[in-house]
Amino acid sequence: MTEVYSLHSEQGDEYKLQFTTERSGMIADDILDQLNAQGIEVVEIGLARVKGHNVTSHKVLHQIEECIADLMRRMPNVMLSYFCDFIHLVPSPKKRELQGRVPVPR
Repeated sequence: MTEVYSLHSEQGDEYKLQFTTERSGMIADDILDQLNAQGIEVVEIGLARVKGHNVTSHKVLHQIEECIADLMRRMPNVMLSYFCDFIHLVPSPKKRELQGRVPVPR
């Protein structure tokens, strides 16, 4: 199963949210087999900015939450797996606020 959603901000930024049960190799096959045997399906989540460089709005974050909540309603025995990509960071207002007070690793 693979589902892809295109989300848009008020400023015109575009994000791609993807859910997939395809095995990417990030989690060992024997672990996935054990979870599947117990009725648990692992869904990997991918999030990428496709267009724009604006701060990610609360509205976009809410859209992402709604998509994840809908998936979990439809698949009650799901375990979500997400790997963060630090190469393409999604800026947020909170991060900018914290950068003035806390050193940010580079």
